[in-house]
Amino acid sequence: MIGRGSRWSRRAIFHIGSRIAFFAYLAFLTVLLLTRDPSKFIGIQTTLLDLLRPLAHLLSFLVLGVLAMAANWSRAFWAVLLGLMSYAAGTELLQGLVSQRTPEWADWFQDVAGIVIGVVVYRLGVAVYPRIQGMAGTRKDGVSADQESS
Repeated sequence: MIGRGSRWSRRAIFHIGSRIAFFAYLAFLTVLLLTRDPSKFIGIQTTLLDLLRPLAHLLSFLVLGVLAMAANWSRAFWAVLLGLMSYAAGTELLQGLVSQRTPEWADWFQDVAGIVIGVVVYRLGVAVYPRIQGMAGTRKDGVSADQESS
């Protein structure tokens, strides 16, 4: 448990963990995007794969967008977005060097849409979470659980 005198705040630990998760997922996603047949690599059932294939790029980059925002980079927001979009374009172009893969504009547009949706989902979550926490921690008489224990 992290106490008040602790050197690390919960927020700092969350951001460090988010950055580790971001880089791990980035490496995993890069391998999937540059593998000839990613379905064999991840061992997903063909029925599920058939359902997810049309949205694979969108969902993959949605997760990347959420993790990038959670990592709380010390860069401008637009710089992070531009970096993610450049990564999407770069991996799409590199797919031209992989047999049985081709770069496609539609995939890149799905990548960008996933990034934007991921950013929006994260920002909505950040805006709503404190309100939910506040409602959960306050009784009907207006006394919070923290105030009651003091």
